[in-house]
Amino acid sequence: MFTMVDVLLGVTFIFLAMSLICSAAVEGLEVFIRKRAKALQQTLTDILGDQGARDFYSHALIQSLKTVQGKPPSYIPTRTFVIALVEGVLKRGVKGTMDDVERKVQALPPQADKLKQSLLALIAAADGDLERFQTSLEDWFNAAMDRLSGWYKRRTQVIVFTVGLVFSAAYNIDTIQIFNQLSRDSALRAALVTAAENQQRAGFPQGTESEQDKEHFQEQLKALGELGLPLGWSSGKATEGSPLANLRQPPTTPMGWVLKVLGLLMTGFAVSLGAPFWFDVLNKIIVVRSTVKPGEKSPEERSKS
Repeated sequence: MFTMVDVLLGVTFIFLAMSLICSAAVEGLEVFIRKRAKALQQTLTDILGDQGARDFYSHALIQSLKTVQGKPPSYIPTRTFVIALVEGVLKRGVKGTMDDVERKVQALPPQADKLKQSLLALIAAADGDLERFQTSLEDWFNAAMDRLSGWYKRRTQVIVFTVGLVFSAAYNIDTIQIFNQLSRDSALRAALVTAAENQQRAGFPQGTESEQDKEHFQEQLKALGELGLPLGWSSGKATEGSPLANLRQPPTTPMGWVLKVLGLLMTGFAVSLGAPFWFDVLNKIIVVRSTVKPGEKSPEERSKS
């Protein structure tokens, strides 16, 4: 029982490390391609129309959110959206009367008909209350952002899975093989348990520490590989005196390849769940481990001792 908990804790720590490394890689890619900023701009173009989006993005508040390189923002606060919409698109201040707002909406050009119809529906629902209209604008924007966030999360999860699978295949990070090795190697198991407990005490990586933690995890995985974690590939011939090197060799049978591919896919899927998920699992396993006494062995474990 105690051994199995330690094995699960070790595997969870590896998933956490891999998730953080792959997430950092995906974040670096996102900074380069700026997909979320482009998706946000497209979403606002869909709801505001081409001209409305141009007027919106030319507002001083939105201009102030641009990156140092002058690129459009990837996030816009809700209140900022309302002010920029009313002042930039409707060409009037936030304060005033609903009659003024409705006249501005009715005066929108034909190419902004989609925006016009949406705003007229919100005006009708506000029933002459300007504050309620502004709240409706915020809700409208938040609903659009929720859809964008859902799409972006699904897209990111697919990318993280792909990156995780590539990393797993490149470095032979095979969940099945790692599980089996941890079940056999008590020293490796103890090293991973120590690493997991240290990470729990340190807490989940936040903010600017994430890059340092990524490098820290890479160093830990390298050290664990030297201790006996079967990471990486070996092109040498199998020998009886080097079991770890043998584990790093490509499979030689069809069933071996089936298990290898399955193990790599399991790692890729685990990585796609994200580092926060695995840190939460790690915490829960450590709590369970603290309630299990080392002397509580299963019948199989007692027969081996």
